[in-house]
Amino acid sequence: MDTPSRMKVFRVMVGLSQGALADRIHSHQIRVSRIERGVGPPPDPNEAAAIAEALGVSVSELFPNLVKSLLYE
Repeated sequence: MDTPSRMKVFRVMVGLSQGALADRIHSHQIRVSRIERGVGPPPDPNEAAAIAEALGVSVSELFPNLVKSLLYE
C-alpha cells in the first residue's frame, strides 16, 4: 500500500476527518488532503512524527519511504 492510501486508512480507522487530524497536528485540512493524495511536498520529519502520533502508529509504519530516505542521506 502506498503512503497516501496508508495514511487515509489509518485516519479512517481512528475515526478522524481530515480537518480533525489537521487540528491535532496544528496544520490545515488542505495540507492533510494533499499528503493523502500524494500531491505537493512530502511531510518533513517533524510533520510526519506529528501525524503518526495523532494516528497512533509509528513513523516507519506510516511513512516507510521517508524513513528510508532519511537513513540513506
